[in-house]
Amino acid sequence: MKKVLGLLGLVVAMSVTSCTTADSSEVALIVDQIGNDKGVPNVEMASGFIFYFPPTQDVFLYPTNVQHKIWSANDEDGNDTRINVTSSDGATFGLDVALNIQLQRERASDLFIKYRVDMDKLIDTRVKTIVRKELLDNAVGFASDSLLQHRNVYEANVSKSLAVALNKEGFDLSNLAVTSMSIPDSYRAAINKKIKVIQ
Repeated sequence: MKKVLGLLGLVVAMSVTSCTTADSSEVALIVDQIGNDKGVPNVEMASGFIFYFPPTQDVFLYPTNVQHKIWSANDEDGNDTRINVTSSDGATFGLDVALNIQLQRERASDLFIKYRVDMDKLIDTRVKTIVRKELLDNAVGFASDSLLQHRNVYEANVSKSLAVALNKEGFDLSNLAVTSMSIPDSYRAAINKKIKVIQ
């Protein structure tokens, strides 16, 4: 009778245990969903099969390969996700921004415990906030005509400060590019006139 009950218990346990896989470009986070100390008790750092208990656990996969993100006036869903900044003379620029970042593998569990969202959501919320702050903080050091003429200097300044800010959160910055700057036509005409006078 004990053998039958033991076998039955094993069958039940196997029927409610789930399995997923993580390849070498992912960190698997097994997350407890019950108890006073909900968190990440185990971080699978290798590829392969990951077994977990669905009634009490979830698995989140964080990619550790380079993630490419674009915020633009017309993104892949047709939305305006560009980032607006203001120059020192009050002109507002709408920036299309392309970003390449990579999660620091050993920081995956810390990031999940802090924010508890998947990677796409994390990039669209926390990472975008950090990028916006660095773009804004650096833009106020440029007049509108200077920002247009010296976009490469502006990009370099942002990349330098952004790399430090992202590193604190657990990401490495591979590349940042301001692919487009939009400005009201009235400002653009005035700036072009000023540039011609200077030349």
